[in-house]
Amino acid sequence: MDKLSLFARPTQMGKSTLFSLAEKVYSKTETASDAAKIIPENRRNAGYVLRFNFLEVTCAMTPSTWQENLRRIDLALLGYIKSTVSRYTRFYHQELEPFFTEPDAAERAQAEDYLQCLANAIADYSRSNRTSEFFSQA
Repeated sequence: MDKLSLFARPTQMGKSTLFSLAEKVYSKTETASDAAKIIPENRRNAGYVLRFNFLEVTCAMTPSTWQENLRRIDLALLGYIKSTVSRYTRFYHQELEPFFTEPDAAERAQAEDYLQCLANAIADYSRSNRTSEFFSQA
């Protein structure tokens, strides 16, 4: 769980249930129950969990080429991820904000660049505060 992961499955296949459970066990903002004893104590509620709801990404299709429609979807996705990461660092985990820097060439940045910058901020924060031993090894 110390790496960025993306889980994509068809609808109604348990993604939300899986991540609700993972968030309860791993997220700093939650408290794991006694049932989580199989997870080492230093990893329980010691991580950052960011969930995306890609159903919120909307984009109007136009009668243009499929490449132009894909670019519109890409831009909508980038905007969604950028705003979600920004909200995450500004409101939910303010301790990360000083460590988060926007990707270079923000006008050409991609969604993965924002996620990588967030991962770097978490690793830098963890190293500087020695909050997690598995980040200090990264």
